[in-house]
Amino acid sequence: MSLRFRIYRFFRRSKGSLLRLIAANTVTMVGFGLLVGLINMGLGNIEEKYGLVVWFSFLIGFTGIVVLNTVIELCGTGYTSTSSEKRGSGA
Repeated sequence: MSLRFRIYRFFRRSKGSLLRLIAANTVTMVGFGLLVGLINMGLGNIEEKYGLVVWFSFLIGFTGIVVLNTVIELCGTGYTSTSSEKRGSGA
C-alpha cells in the first residue's frame, strides 16, 4: 500500500481516526495561531499589538486546518477503488 493511502487510512479509516484527526486539527489551529502571535510580539509595534492580530491568527489557523484536511482527502483519492478490487492472477 502506498504512503498516501497509509496516511489517509491513519486519519480517516482506522480505529480511533476521529480522535487523531481532531488532535491534528487542534494542533494545526493552535500552532499557526501561536506562530502569528509570536511573530507579532517580536516584530510588531507596541501600539498595534493584540488588535486585529487575534482575528488574523484565527484566519491563518483555520486556513491551515482547511489545507490539512484537503491534503488528507487528496491522499485518499482512489482509495476505495484500489482497496475494494480483488487482486487477480493477471490472466
